[in-house]
Amino acid sequence: MNKINSHKEVISEIKKLRNVLLEAEVDKSTHVNANGVRTHLNSLGYAHKSTIDELGDITPELANVIKKVSSAFKKEMPELKIRFGAGNDSFHKKSKTSRHPKGNANDIVFGKESINDLKNSDDETLDKISTLLCAARQSIDGFTFIDEYRHPSPNSTGNHYHLSWSANGNDEVQSTPNFCSSIPESNLANFEFPEPVPEWQDWSQSKVDTEFEKIIDKFGTKKISVITSESDCEKYVKEVIELFGEGHIIKKNNFCNSLLLGLPIKEFVEAAKETEKVKEEETKKKEEEAKKKEEESKKKEEEEKKKEEEVSLTEELKNFKRFIK
Repeated sequence: MNKINSHKEVISEIKKLRNVLLEAEVDKSTHVNANGVRTHLNSLGYAHKSTIDELGDITPELANVIKKVSSAFKKEMPELKIRFGAGNDSFHKKSKTSRHPKGNANDIVFGKESINDLKNSDDETLDKISTLLCAARQSIDGFTFIDEYRHPSPNSTGNHYHLSWSANGNDEVQSTPNFCSSIPESNLANFEFPEPVPEWQDWSQSKVDTEFEKIIDKFGTKKISVITSESDCEKYVKEVIELFGEGHIIKKNNFCNSLLLGLPIKEFVEAAKETEKVKEEETKKKEEEAKKKEEESKKKEEEEKKKEEEVSLTEELKNFKRFIK
């Protein structure tokens, strides 16, 4: 082996070791979105890989997509075996165009008898899968997909479906809208993608109270109390989802009506306002008590000073009388 090849191997091993160390530093306990997805997939009996959030959390939007789509597959095609894999992972991290490094994409594989035994020649099953995903594409804002069983991307490593989310909802390849436009509208209307059941519905009241305390500690009642507009509510809902995950929120068309651990945001805001009012009253009361105490102390000092002056005057009179005698 020449020196050049030897050096290349050493550099390659160093890069591998660096990647291992970087991945080891990732604290997945903070990945509220991916953790919520894992909990949801476990409840459905679907497999998932650690690469969902290998290098960082996925976005709340993608988490919502995965929950809705996986629930729909369980309802409509329960016989399918499904495994959710690469999301925010090391394989896609160098790509400048991929939605994976931004936490906005996930690759999934299907099987009939076992994971990954579905072939790219099984048009009947693949058509059914794609039809459901076309319905999701129509129903879920920002969602699209790629059938990489029959239309693999240039760097594809095997059969899978690529699910993704973006703010503009643009398709990533032309084959997706081509297929979806071939499906009758009546067929797409047969599918439903309801909001995922929030985790807190199964929590004890003490756990709900604890989570409320965490949210209040994080934001503070003063910040919550000044929420007045729909845009304020929208911003607050997104911040809660980003910090605590979608499991805490049921979003409504009117963000101020969204449910935070079962309580409408607007009621949560009113409670924060009342809390701030009580705090202001308590602060005012303490200030008045302190002022009263200060005035009493000042009055006492003046009385003592006056008393000392009277004692001094009495002594002077005594001395004066003594000298007169």
